[in-house]
Amino acid sequence: MAMIEDDEIIRVFIEESTEHLDGIESDFLEIEKDGANMNVDLINKVFRAIHSVKGGAGFLGLDKIKELAHEMENLLNLMRNGELVPTPEIISILLSGNDKLNELITHYADSNEMDIAEEVVMLKGATTAALPEDEKDSVEIEEKICLPNGYHVFCANKLELDQAQKAGRILYLAEFDLLRDIERKNKSPLDIIKEIQQAGQLVESKVDIAAVGTLDEQNNNMRIPFYVLFATVLEQDLVGKLINLDDSHIYYFNKERNIFPLSAANDAAEELAGNLNESEESSAPGTNIKQEKPEAAPPPPPAPENKEEKNAAPAGKTAPATPPKSTTAKTATGGAAKESHPTFVNETLRVNLKDLDTLMTLAGELVLTRNQLLQTRNQNDAKELENAIQRVDLITSELQEAIMATRMQPIGIVFNKFQRVVRDLSKKLNKKTELVIEGEGVEMDKTIIEAIGDPLTHLIRNSVDHGIEDVETRAAKGKSPTAILRLSALHEAGQVVIKVEDDGAGIDPERIKAKALENGFISAAELEEMSDNEIIKLIFRPGFSMAREVTDISGRGVGMDVVFSNLSKLGGTIDIQSKVDVGTTISIKLPLTLAIIPSLIVRVDEDRFALPQVNLVELVRVSAGQAANRIEKIDNAVVMRLRGALLPLIDLRQVLQGQGSGFTDLEEKNEATNIVVVNAGSFNYGIIVDDLLDSEEIVVKPLGLHLHHLETYAGATILGDGRAALILDIVGISKAMKLKPVKQKQEEEEKQLENLLGQKDSQSMLLLSNGHDEQFAIPLGLVSRIEKIRKEDLTETSGRRALKYRGGTLIVLAIEDVAPVKPRVETNSPYVVVFKYGGKEVGVVVSHIIDVVDFLTDIDEDTFRQPGIVGSSIIMDRITLLIDLYGLAAAAMPERLVELEEEVQRSSSHKKNTILIVEDSKFFLNQIKGFTEDAGYNVVTALDGVEGLERLEAMEKEIDLILTDIEMPNLDGIGFTREVRAKREFQDMPILALTSVAGEEAEKAALEVGIDEYLIKLDREKVLSNIENYLQNGRQN
Repeated sequence: MAMIEDDEIIRVFIEESTEHLDGIESDFLEIEKDGANMNVDLINKVFRAIHSVKGGAGFLGLDKIKELAHEMENLLNLMRNGELVPTPEIISILLSGNDKLNELITHYADSNEMDIAEEVVMLKGATTAALPEDEKDSVEIEEKICLPNGYHVFCANKLELDQAQKAGRILYLAEFDLLRDIERKNKSPLDIIKEIQQAGQLVESKVDIAAVGTLDEQNNNMRIPFYVLFATVLEQDLVGKLINLDDSHIYYFNKERNIFPLSAANDAAEELAGNLNESEESSAPGTNIKQEKPEAAPPPPPAPENKEEKNAAPAGKTAPATPPKSTTAKTATGGAAKESHPTFVNETLRVNLKDLDTLMTLAGELVLTRNQLLQTRNQNDAKELENAIQRVDLITSELQEAIMATRMQPIGIVFNKFQRVVRDLSKKLNKKTELVIEGEGVEMDKTIIEAIGDPLTHLIRNSVDHGIEDVETRAAKGKSPTAILRLSALHEAGQVVIKVEDDGAGIDPERIKAKALENGFISAAELEEMSDNEIIKLIFRPGFSMAREVTDISGRGVGMDVVFSNLSKLGGTIDIQSKVDVGTTISIKLPLTLAIIPSLIVRVDEDRFALPQVNLVELVRVSAGQAANRIEKIDNAVVMRLRGALLPLIDLRQVLQGQGSGFTDLEEKNEATNIVVVNAGSFNYGIIVDDLLDSEEIVVKPLGLHLHHLETYAGATILGDGRAALILDIVGISKAMKLKPVKQKQEEEEKQLENLLGQKDSQSMLLLSNGHDEQFAIPLGLVSRIEKIRKEDLTETSGRRALKYRGGTLIVLAIEDVAPVKPRVETNSPYVVVFKYGGKEVGVVVSHIIDVVDFLTDIDEDTFRQPGIVGSSIIMDRITLLIDLYGLAAAAMPERLVELEEEVQRSSSHKKNTILIVEDSKFFLNQIKGFTEDAGYNVVTALDGVEGLERLEAMEKEIDLILTDIEMPNLDGIGFTREVRAKREFQDMPILALTSVAGEEAEKAALEVGIDEYLIKLDREKVLSNIENYLQNGRQN
């Protein structure tokens, strides 16, 4: 059949077919897992998808697509009828057919010339093997479908006709007129096919151009027949209403597949019903109908035996065919040159209707704000202009977020494709592998989703090929025969972390060393200086391969270096951890989007550069006097001591000039040094810049061809003032400067520090000062925000400081208001640390922000304890006073304290409950015990998990809720919770974690063992709120 050349109909067909086939591969794999326990609903879903593709292809003349879909449909039909069990071999055949079907649809214009013989032979072979002996020939036989006058319409497969009738369906042939029945009713043939498929099974369809004839022959009564052969359970009197077609253009087949006009049958049935009403004779109605049918449509003479034709047999008995009328209609075949067809590239994106509503609302807001700006321009009102500009800024930000949301897609689009990859590869390598997918709902920008497919494919194939052992080897090692390959995604610190983990053989550093030496990648001396983790990362070198032989899977030395390169182009990083005979974990960190990214703008001389905030760890300012003490050289590497660790340093000016080690001597500098600490994947390093200018969201532009070779740049952007700036590539700079983590030689000190960390908690603190020699610290977990303000923005009313803040007023306290410390030194740009007290935000004004540090919670509660100061500690070799934010607020705002106490009294009737606090730090134990007892609870304490279990068992009936630390000696919070949840009597016991260990992974680990909430220490209000909630409502399972 000639291909229909209607671009719009073809476009609709391609889009709908792609949608139908999306996810079919995963469905086939699920059907394979079910095996004999078939999920009929799932098989029906796949059958309907293939059936829909076949119907549209048949009408459009895409014969190869129709033929392949038809053969797949036959095999699926046997499965859904329970005549065939989906074995792995059968599913492999269907998967192969699905691959080819997708290829044909992608290249639909050339599909009729493409070879599908291999797939068709396999599908027909599987179908034939499943049929009884007397039905096997039906797979190859094509029956002629003719009108009652003998006119041959088309051929249909005998097996499909047999299966339809065997299922109790009636076969109908409908003759639509493309002009009157379809086009004038504002429909398309595809609409007709969909309507029929919803109520039955489409067998065959055809637009019969040959029957049209010439214009002279038609006498203005042109009719373009569109024949549809279908099977349905609907009776003859209902089928016309279903397809909205007059009975005179519908034919039906009896069980012998003789064809009759439907109108004659319905007339005969009505006449028979009338005769029965008038007659008193008692006779079976079936007998009369049977006698009437021949009069309405006498059967034509017998047709020849089907054996006379190899692949075509007549359906029922028909009269000799009437030769078709001559036609002048053009077809795609014949002498005319073949025309090219446009290829429709799928650039569509599914968008949530809610997102579109948000965009419409914001567009309306933008129009209103534009009108406001126009009016303000005429009124020359500076205040109104400022308000309008703020409104534009707010709406633009919201509009940007809404537009970016429309581009976000779940990563499962990529992840789900790997089920097939793992299945086929495991089968080929004689291994058993189960792929576990987690976090498929995590969303990323469409551009990144499309780009990570190839790198992940390399990693998955490497894990199955190199990492996972065969069944015999795993058995010898005492492992399960089936290996677990885990592919997961999660959000962490504004990035997406993708992990590929396997429980295979791991990577042996000794083998890597031997291979690296053998191939001359590195010298023996260099290897001696490298850690095991650095040696493992040699696999990212171009041309490096551990395969013992070259196969179609691996061994050519391409793959991991391509993975590294492609991920770097996306602004991502990759890290690898492996242990021999335990397994390998590959971690990938990627930005959520590449289109618009928040960046820090830095300056070197007169040039400005954008540094992506996704790589930013922290900012450090070293005064001129401290530079000599804090910055030093070790093994020709310039480093800075930062919180006990050594940080590699480079000077961006020297990097840009391509000079030396990328470091400038700082001893002669008379001003402070600005250092940007960045993350390059597996390690951090510092970049020295002249100035830190501002944070700005930038639009990423590609580099010109003349700059492509520079690995220190990731792109370019236009800043807010219209000037151009280059975007720094953090990983590229580290490669260009050959940076690597600084090796610590003091192993004994590290071990001792590690032991200390195992005994005590590490707490993040915000260090600040008021311009004197006094240093203060605030637990970072209590800080909502830090705002840099102008001195004149602070006002004083009725003896209280206040700040106009985000459309309201923020009460601002000073440390000296309560604590006996030196008054704050006035600066032009002080800082306000914002925290919550009593459900409202309050600020503390300070002169300088020094740093954020992690230190062991060895706090002296006695020496400097006073109002507003909860204790002291030695941080960065200085006595540091720990500010009691709640005590500060309570002393400065006594009326709010009275309100809070009244709230406690109102709800204190139930607060005779007993709480078990498990905490190894005496300082935090005393703090938490203090505010819980103040709230009216009875408190029992324990210093570690072992002691906590003893307290719990001794007071089983009295304990109502548990607060536990995570990091503790002897038995940590995770182990403690696991032990508690293992006892049936404590299944409903609320357990809340109070910790300083932040991060999505730490929280996930806590929640998995049965911890109900994950809270930051000293966040008094949140802790008390959660305690009250769980005591009132219990655990929410």
